[in-house]
Amino acid sequence: MNEKQSLPEVQPPRISHEPASINGRMIGLCGLSLLTIIAVALLASGELRRLMTPTASRSAAAAPIARSTEAALLNPQQQKTRSHYEAEQRERLSTYGWVDQSKGKVHIPIDRAMSILVQKNRRDK
Repeated sequence: MNEKQSLPEVQPPRISHEPASINGRMIGLCGLSLLTIIAVALLASGELRRLMTPTASRSAAAAPIARSTEAALLNPQQQKTRSHYEAEQRERLSTYGWVDQSKGKVHIPIDRAMSILVQKNRRDK
């Protein structure tokens, strides 16, 4: 029973190096995939932002550009006519006056009209 049991012979580890070649096709495919994902994400976020922006603010943001472009296209006489028209409209929006006196129709300042609507809506609730 004193026999020595023989241990299995241990092999030294096999030493080798990684292959020197790089799979360029796989790297290119990964890069192209990454660029595609980024492009889709940018397009989706732009579309979401456009959908979530209220229409009024979009048109309001474009209004100064449209006005300045339009003003540049008008000759001095047309600009004078336009500024006269805008002054008349501002006056009408800020004063009281008759629309049709025979029918009893009047116009009131826009601020007053808005406050009347607010009061009316509060009473209706």
